[in-house]
Amino acid sequence: MYVSAVIELFSQRAVGCSMKAEMTAQMVADALVMAIWRRGKPDALLHHSDQGSQYTSDQFQRLMTDNGVTRSMSR
Repeated sequence: MYVSAVIELFSQRAVGCSMKAEMTAQMVADALVMAIWRRGKPDALLHHSDQGSQYTSDQFQRLMTDNGVTRSMSR
């Protein structure tokens, strides 16, 4: 099983998560959608991740653009 979690830096709590048998773009998108749903659409949000194919997928990038999320990736 794979798990994707969105952790809020201020509270250091997981505010969104998703678990699936395979690592997919849908899994990380579900975690981000849960975080936005739980916290409300933010005025400013920075999402930091590695450069995995799930985070660079068109689906995930479109989701972030549609919700006004600023992207940050390792190197």
